Amino acid sequence: MSDKQVQVLDFDEQEAIAKAVILTLKECPFLQRKVVTRFEDMGDNTLGMFPQQGSVYLRRFVSGTFIAQYNFFLRYRRKETTDEGRIKDEATLDLIGKWLERNPVQVGTEVYELQNYPELTDNRTITQITRTSSAFLAERAQDGTSDYQIYLQLRYRKETR
Repeated sequence: MSDKQVQVLDFDEQEAIAKAVILTLKECPFLQRKVVTRFEDMGDNTLGMFPQQGSVYLRRFVSGTFIAQYNFFLRYRRKETTDEGRIKDEATLDLIGKWLERNPVQVGTEVYELQNYPELTDNRTITQITRTSSAFLAERAQDGTSDYQIYLQLRYRKETR
């Protein structure tokens, strides 16, 4: 057994990364303008971003520089009544995850690719976002509203200068 203890990412770090993810999602070029992006909140036609437990420092250096991991999930709420529409909504969430990974995404005849992650404060740099699940139906309400969900993991580096 290792003597190393996992240290949970402090609140300021989690807040800075959450803001960056929300800003990135709001720039997603193929999301309908009617879709609202929110942090820890849901409404009709909403893409919600929710932090998850397990956000930790992966490696710390004597200089103060560190590498960290931020876990989160996205929830996409839509009210679609047809099977075709529900399949499309679930696929859209998968495409958002793929786009966050900086992979090319084709929507209709257009191809979209996230070129760079946003610049962050305090010498932080996002190095990678990875889907840890595919999109799935998380919940369906009696009124026909469906919530689709996908889990993601973000890694970043913070340099001390």
